[in-house]
Amino acid sequence: MLGSDFVVIEPDNKWEDYPSQVVFQLDSKKPFFCGPMTRFNVTGSFKKRATRASAWTTMAATDAADVMLMWNWFEFLIKEIAVYRGNYKICTSNEAVQIWPLLNAYLYANMEPMTKKVMCPHPENPAYCVPTKNTTWNFDSDEWKKYGTLVFAQEAINFDFKPIGVFPFSQNADYIVGGSYPSALPMNSMEKLDVRITFRKDVECIFKKADAASTVEYKFDIDSIQLCVEEARLAPSYEKTLGSKNSTVAFAGTSRIMMAETISANVMTYRTKFQKILAPEGVFIFALPKEVIGGEWKFESLTDGKIFKPHNLKSVALTFKGETYENKEPNISQIEDNFIEVKTLISHLSHPPFGVPQNPDLVTLSLLKSGGSNSIFPHVYINLCNSLDKTRLVPYNQDGGLLLTEGDLDIQMKFNRGGATDNVTYIIYIFYTDINLMYDMKNKRFSSPYIH
Repeated sequence: MLGSDFVVIEPDNKWEDYPSQVVFQLDSKKPFFCGPMTRFNVTGSFKKRATRASAWTTMAATDAADVMLMWNWFEFLIKEIAVYRGNYKICTSNEAVQIWPLLNAYLYANMEPMTKKVMCPHPENPAYCVPTKNTTWNFDSDEWKKYGTLVFAQEAINFDFKPIGVFPFSQNADYIVGGSYPSALPMNSMEKLDVRITFRKDVECIFKKADAASTVEYKFDIDSIQLCVEEARLAPSYEKTLGSKNSTVAFAGTSRIMMAETISANVMTYRTKFQKILAPEGVFIFALPKEVIGGEWKFESLTDGKIFKPHNLKSVALTFKGETYENKEPNISQIEDNFIEVKTLISHLSHPPFGVPQNPDLVTLSLLKSGGSNSIFPHVYINLCNSLDKTRLVPYNQDGGLLLTEGDLDIQMKFNRGGATDNVTYIIYIFYTDINLMYDMKNKRFSSPYIH
């Protein structure tokens, strides 16, 4: 790579106040280098009106005492970010649209400082609208007061948006601190890509009033969204190789596969499975209010200021293709064992959930004990890779060949006294952080090794 030129792309469509969808076209004869400067830039403003008959006015810093924003509010306004080549939708993850903004709130809150500073350089970025001090998110929260007064005091705010794990904007979860570089997009072969951001209709879902009886209405107007990409200047010999019609380009990135389970209250054991998958790098489990998965949940319904709900899990036993990972005790299924809790701490730091580097000052043993029961983000994370690299654990009495073909991952959950938590949905993720997309230059086709 000899250098790169920054190209700012405007959306194809226009809108007033708030769009239903924003569409960008990536069209170039030169390859795009999806480095740290490939990102969206958003300008918008928070407004209010006393009644429906009143005019909308710009908000002020003092309004932070009357209304607050939910964590990671901008992503919660987004229904989908999708990239198309022609009519083909490029898929690298499989997760519910209502869930990923809440999972990302956890990732932003615990993100390694350098990674977060590069991804989210503006203090107005919604990634800073999250609790990092393990305190509830309410009107008394110092973190809310700081963020709320900052964004409400401005006539318009501006921030960059680089979505986690979305191809091609975030190819490597750890490239900033891990030194892994993204692959260039051979646009001369792809010809054109469409990037579509589809927004929710309900703008008020991100607001919560201090006085529920208040008639004041609030909204966020999106004035503009731009997309900056880096057009690469490559050495002629490499550009020729990249453009070879018989080559295949591999894109590193994260694939997330999600399953939602409704478990009856007080049930002591529950079994489920991911079917026909390759062995994952890890399993991540947490609980959310039931209304979230149905798309009916609004921030105003939150009463305790906590994002994730108690899961009350005691152990999570895993088998792959009918073969167990466990033969001795303690083992990775015993999430409350003293030794396994230390292993979980090490895993969060050395091979973090979804590959996103975590802040060692925020990831502590006390907040991970008993599945994070003392944390504002209670969750269970089981690392299925060896301690020093991303090679997968192999079940007992098997060799590595077991990992080369698809099989079922069985999950047996056991709960503490009282059983499963009432009125929640258990969200179970598996993930991969190596190669999440392949592009066949000859047939001009994308394919994912993990998403069918």
